[in-house]
Amino acid sequence: MLTKLGAWTSGEGKREIKNPKYHFADSGIACALRRFTEDTFTIDNNPQALGSLLESFVLNEIQRAVPMQDADYRLYHWRSADRREIDILIDGGSHLVCIEIKASASISGDDFKHLKWFSKDGPGHSRTCTGIVFYLGQEKLTFGERNFALPVSALWSDINA
Repeated sequence: MLTKLGAWTSGEGKREIKNPKYHFADSGIACALRRFTEDTFTIDNNPQALGSLLESFVLNEIQRAVPMQDADYRLYHWRSADRREIDILIDGGSHLVCIEIKASASISGDDFKHLKWFSKDGPGHSRTCTGIVFYLGQEKLTFGERNFALPVSALWSDINA
């Protein structure tokens, strides 16, 4: 019922939070346990409610795809004591994919601030890092320096379409 997402650590930082993160494997059960109704998700009500569910949904979709890949990928999350966070971190050895999930239909460069810091000045600086922000919009966008915004629908549709 729950997925345990371990904490990635660089081995360099003493200020990295090493606690795991837990996600529900079924968003319907998560909604029922939290007593969410359709009114919970109206535009002006509670954007944080959708955010945590969307993060779990994206994680579950990625977890289903990992076994079908040719390489050995490991899934983690990363958090620092100064409140920087990477929702999902995919470790492929020398290459890291850092993922943020935004429950918004629009995206801006500011949504990449933790991803960019992590890869340039943070614990990912010694590896090749690709940053991806999944969001509720429709466009596939590039934000330079290996940073991309993808619609959540890209998880189950042809990315080249």
